[in-house]
Amino acid sequence: MTEASACNADPNELWNLGQCFDVDRAWAPRPTPDLHRIPFGVDDAGRPVELDFKDFQHVLCIGATGSGKSELLRTIVLGLMATHPPTDVSFVLAEFVGAATFSEFEHTPHVPAVASDLCSAPSQVARLCEVLCGELNRRTELLESSQAENFGEYRQKRQFGDPACAQPLPALFVVLDEFSEMLAMHPMLADVLQVVGRLGNSLGVHMLLASQRLEEAKNQAFEHFITCRIALRTFSAGESRSAIGVPDASTLPTEPGLGYLRTSNGITKFKTAHVSHGPPDQTLLSNVLSDVRGKAPASRSIWLPPLAAPLTLDALLPPLRHTDDRGCPVDVRPKLGPLRVPVGLLDVPFHHRQSPMVLDLDGHGAIVGAAGSGKSTAMCTLAASLALTHTPREVQLYCVDLGGGSLAQLRDLPHVGAAIEQPDIHPVQQIIFELKALLTMRQKGFCQLQVNGMADFRARKLRGALPQDPYGDVFWLVDNWQAFRTAFGVLENEVHHLVEAGAAYGIHVFITAERWAEIDPELRELLHTRVEMRLSDPSESQVDSSAAEHVPPREPGRGLHPDKLHFLTALPRLDSTEVAARIRAEEAAAEKERRYPRPAMEICAESRADGVADLVDRVRGSWRGQPAPSRRLLRP
Repeated sequence: MTEASACNADPNELWNLGQCFDVDRAWAPRPTPDLHRIPFGVDDAGRPVELDFKDFQHVLCIGATGSGKSELLRTIVLGLMATHPPTDVSFVLAEFVGAATFSEFEHTPHVPAVASDLCSAPSQVARLCEVLCGELNRRTELLESSQAENFGEYRQKRQFGDPACAQPLPALFVVLDEFSEMLAMHPMLADVLQVVGRLGNSLGVHMLLASQRLEEAKNQAFEHFITCRIALRTFSAGESRSAIGVPDASTLPTEPGLGYLRTSNGITKFKTAHVSHGPPDQTLLSNVLSDVRGKAPASRSIWLPPLAAPLTLDALLPPLRHTDDRGCPVDVRPKLGPLRVPVGLLDVPFHHRQSPMVLDLDGHGAIVGAAGSGKSTAMCTLAASLALTHTPREVQLYCVDLGGGSLAQLRDLPHVGAAIEQPDIHPVQQIIFELKALLTMRQKGFCQLQVNGMADFRARKLRGALPQDPYGDVFWLVDNWQAFRTAFGVLENEVHHLVEAGAAYGIHVFITAERWAEIDPELRELLHTRVEMRLSDPSESQVDSSAAEHVPPREPGRGLHPDKLHFLTALPRLDSTEVAARIRAEEAAAEKERRYPRPAMEICAESRADGVADLVDRVRGSWRGQPAPSRRLLRP
């Protein structure tokens, strides 16, 4: 074991960057012995102390508060970035608390995104597990398709121009700061780290696991895959022994950055090369990151931003363009199919993507969620998406709004035949009787005219046939089913009849409720399109009670898809540019006033009514045809 060092570690010298960092020179092809090899400090004689990830696949780092752990992590990551192009190395950088360690690395070519402040949302640790498992699966499939035995052979075949290896496959460094805290929150992470440890060598995936404390019992699953250990100053001699086999790290001076490196070659004392010292905009870290940004295409992003930013319907639809025959509604049927509309964003972390959540409305459905979960807004979004993708000839809407006024805001859409807000039985009864009459007419007409189902009906209507039927697909939307049952219990059997027979004849019923138990089991079985928002009791989930526990509270619009994926419903508005501008303005004001910015959803709520009104005005102003025929028939 060597003695303490008083030498200063200059990263410019360690990485041979010269007086002025030249990206092209630093990223020039490296000989294999120098690949994925990075000095991060010096020993007592001023000699470089380095990590060679070809030999040390996975690294464990422990250090008490103030020991310089965050700076060490930044040094290792920056060193790899400064000396390797993004086709050679990429990173998943994850912080359990806050974003102080890695925030500056975000949006660089090697690091498309940083997973920060995971402690604020337990579901994000589970999401990280899926992301890592998905990446291992992707790399395995890529090696199989290219007939490469392992990561090293893939790189060799790519260097020789093998077309099967055309896709870049950089080494992936998974850096987890405070991983012990992550394990405490989500024990499943231990299993994932074990898989990474077992498969990482052949797939080109390395782990750098850092923590203030080391809990051996939780690390046993992946302990024997750790090939290199670093101990900065520790809280106790026992923790030092657990990390590097000797107690010495517990007696290190309080100077940050001093530590011990233990490898198969023994133990070496080192001093970390600092990259963050100096004025914030003049550090080596800030200078190198500024130089590498924009110098190369970004690595494939496997960690996408969590579903937190407000989403508007115009972000999910093609650009709205006015035409004489359709107005502004866009025809998505060639791509999505009949009565399939986007209503939100679906998070698919295993496949590293976020896709539009498309609902099949060719039937009946329910939106269920606790008070404040966003179910009324989701129903309004469903109706607005229908209106933005179908003309009033194709779709008509009857709305019974007993949930606070969201649906009623759409009353002036030309698609809306009626919008009832008061618990008055007469207009509601009138709607039901009209729908029953339509059902009877179609049952007879389909038989007489040999209409072969709704697909045939829609095709004939599109050709201008069937003029005796002024309707298209008719939607009866009820916000707050429990209030409906309380106010109009005598009509419940009539609703059941519409649900049982209506879908085959283009009559669709969609309702909202706070609990699945509020919906009669026989009726519930007929509601095939189900949108489950956050529930007050996750054990009542119709999807998965364990997964439902991770739907975050205080985030309206979040829910659980039948495929056990998380989603965020869109807001019923078309002003994404204006919404983004308001959010940026609030962030700038908060930074200037040195305070936390207000939640983005709160900012959107302030202009919600204006956003919905703008959507209604644009649709209504673009339509030159007749409005929904029942508007005049069903007005109370």
